[in-house]
Amino acid sequence: MDFAEVYRKMVEDSGLKIKDPEVMLFLIIELVGSTGYSSIMFGDPISLDDLKPYLENTVRSIIKQHMK
Repeated sequence: MDFAEVYRKMVEDSGLKIKDPEVMLFLIIELVGSTGYSSIMFGDPISLDDLKPYLENTVRSIIKQHMK
């Protein structure tokens, strides 16, 4: 399965106008991956459960910034 093609199709089918959807996805993956890793492995800066609301707000903000 070609994930990039599936993602492009999802963006297209959503009806939303997103500028640079690949950049948006990259930012979200890197943010969640790196902060989640630190939180899970080291409890740093806080536990994953405590971090989740911050991640959700930040991911929503990233998506909003990429809306045309």
